[in-house]
Amino acid sequence: MDPPFIDPNNPAPKIADGDTRDNVENSPILRESDSPSLPPRRPEGSRGAGAKVRDDVDGPILRIEPEGRGEAESSVEDPAVRLEVLEPSRESPAAKKAPGPRVFAARQMSDVPANDETAPVWQSAVGEGREWGNEKPPESVKWMIYWGAGIAVLLVIGVVLKSGPDRKEQPVNTGVPKADTAARPVEREIAVTDPLLMLETGSRAAYGAYARARTLDEVIPHVRNGDAMRQLLEQEWQPIPVPPDWEPANKTSSQNFQNDSRTYAAVSGILPDFSPFEAYVVPEDGRLAVDWEASTGHGTATFEELESGEGDGSFIRAAIQRGQFYTAAFPESDYRSFRLISVDPDQAIWAYTLRGSAADDAIIALFRPGAILAGVQNEYRICLSLRRGDPESLANQWEIGELLHIDWVRP
Repeated sequence: MDPPFIDPNNPAPKIADGDTRDNVENSPILRESDSPSLPPRRPEGSRGAGAKVRDDVDGPILRIEPEGRGEAESSVEDPAVRLEVLEPSRESPAAKKAPGPRVFAARQMSDVPANDETAPVWQSAVGEGREWGNEKPPESVKWMIYWGAGIAVLLVIGVVLKSGPDRKEQPVNTGVPKADTAARPVEREIAVTDPLLMLETGSRAAYGAYARARTLDEVIPHVRNGDAMRQLLEQEWQPIPVPPDWEPANKTSSQNFQNDSRTYAAVSGILPDFSPFEAYVVPEDGRLAVDWEASTGHGTATFEELESGEGDGSFIRAAIQRGQFYTAAFPESDYRSFRLISVDPDQAIWAYTLRGSAADDAIIALFRPGAILAGVQNEYRICLSLRRGDPESLANQWEIGELLHIDWVRP
């Protein structure tokens, strides 16, 4: 029975038990067969073709011989391993025979003392070359702890610096008896009556109360001279469309002014319907009220009337700009041109001052840089009086009689 690893498709013939290699090679079956035959056995003691040392090699030759060969064997203390280095001449080996090999004893690194003067260079090296491979690995755990502690310290410092300005100051014991602090509420009450402080803390809230009013009786307490203006308010006042609990947003602007014995605040912002608003808030009788006339730009005549050449121009609120429009009735040689703009920027008229008059000097000074202020504005809000000029002038041309005051809040 054939073993399981015999391939039935293998064309090699079977070898009977006891047959030798020579018998197999000389077998007539193999000679007559087309299968590849084995090469003949090489005689004992013969050397391969590659084992012959070539004598025509130009250059140094390194030959390693086993123990017991070479002339320097007796001079080596440890003949376990020897290296023979041949340094033949560059001349032809046939002309001059190469000198005999120099024999060096090969030792293990651990067998040579570190302080041996005869030790090779690599064995007597110092510094980094001596310590290479022997250094202990860094202590990773220790460095991780150090880095963690450093980061924690930086975080604590950042939190302290960030929260420093917001920390409440601790009360300082000045040794003043508690009985002496009874006068502090009185000082606070007196400070609240300061007009600028009132405007700083309450101008937005005052306008919010005015805007939430729905009836005339509700709005009069929040209007400057509300009782005296009841009849006018009844004719022209209109409620502002805001929710009952509406308050001006924090982004609402409030600028305080104090000049010509007047203290007021200009409040501006956006209503819930996204329409802009602007109002003047003034202190009155210990409270804050909205100056309705100044906030609406009210005057003795509307700009519709002034554009048509009609109306009473004795008290007009307008924004004034420099102009360059002249006619035969108002020539440039005698007059200076200005443009007056209403609360509605689409409504405007032309106004003129007689050159050299008090009104001309007062108004033109607004547009000239002073000794202290380097720049000027292009537009100012003023209160002024107007009168009709030459009968041949246009309907929207008026002559300025007097500059009453700057801005729209009356003294």
